[in-house]
Amino acid sequence: MSVKITKSLLKKIYDLACKATPPPWVNSDTGCITAQCNNDIIAINTVGGNNGQDLDYISAMSPDVAKALVQEISRLRKDLVLVTKQLNWLAKYCEGEQNCPYLALGWENGRSEWCYCNDSPEDGFECDEDPVECWLKAACEATAGEYS
Repeated sequence: MSVKITKSLLKKIYDLACKATPPPWVNSDTGCITAQCNNDIIAINTVGGNNGQDLDYISAMSPDVAKALVQEISRLRKDLVLVTKQLNWLAKYCEGEQNCPYLALGWENGRSEWCYCNDSPEDGFECDEDPVECWLKAACEATAGEYS
């Protein structure tokens, strides 16, 4: 089953985590998870299924962990928006016939697969491609494999 991680789902998880019993949550190996709240021991029972593994998972996904995951996903999404804007700005800044990555990066003797320019610098180099798209492709090729 595929779950779409929407802003509303993240908010729901965060809100539920804020209302839950604070950690630490511990698998007591007796078929329940225990947590201490205001000097009281709270037990969460599970029924059926693979209790040992279920309890390990549930105790590992305590409210503090759920909140931290939601915060990290939100931060990474904001970073992605910012980096995308920066990349697009850079590509537009590099725009122009004189700034074609084919020439700027010295690929005259080893043109990349995505570069469809037919001319060479010796022929006057009149590229018909969109320089912004060319720079975006150049950036993807230059960083391929570095972040995977």
